[in-house]
Amino acid sequence: MLTGTLIVDGGAAVTAMLSNSAFVAVNIESPYMLEEEYLPFPDDDVPDFRTTMTEIYDASIKLAVKILEIVGYALQLDDPQYFIKRHQSLLDRVTESYTTARVLYYPPLPSIGDIKPGQLRCGEHVDYGSITLLFQDPNGGLQPHRVLNPVDESIQRKSRQSLAIFIHPDNETVIECIDGSNKYPPITAYEDTYQRLFRTYKNNS
Repeated sequence: MLTGTLIVDGGAAVTAMLSNSAFVAVNIESPYMLEEEYLPFPDDDVPDFRTTMTEIYDASIKLAVKILEIVGYALQLDDPQYFIKRHQSLLDRVTESYTTARVLYYPPLPSIGDIKPGQLRCGEHVDYGSITLLFQDPNGGLQPHRVLNPVDESIQRKSRQSLAIFIHPDNETVIECIDGSNKYPPITAYEDTYQRLFRTYKNNS
């Protein structure tokens, strides 16, 4: 798998992951990068892309905030805003976090006869953040933690598109057991995600 990164103002703005048979992905790694001065969107070639992505992203962030609040109430925490207070990046767009929007394009499968029964397009895995919001086209196949190959041969010959928005706590948030059990040692959200990414890409390199 090849990885290319566009650098804007000295920071990684968009990461494109390319594979001949798996998928093509563009990562928007921070909400303020949707703004014109930060990210070189293909406005001339796809004039509606930035506007559409901004609308989807904003609506998704509002949904994520609501979900985090509901979780606080569902767990009957003393402070129902517990999780929201640890996701300020969703509200102020200044606090740093690993929150990322990933636009995915799955090209048509190269050879239908090469697909083995039960073979996955993307193997089972665990996302790193607090919440993952998944959106996909009518061709389907995207499930929590894996991507299936379609059974219908007519769909196998079609490309597929999806969007995943990975919601992460603020980088400086300390992740710890909310029941006070200390079953797992405290760690910052930044360090936790960094370690997981390092292990993932180290194993795939």
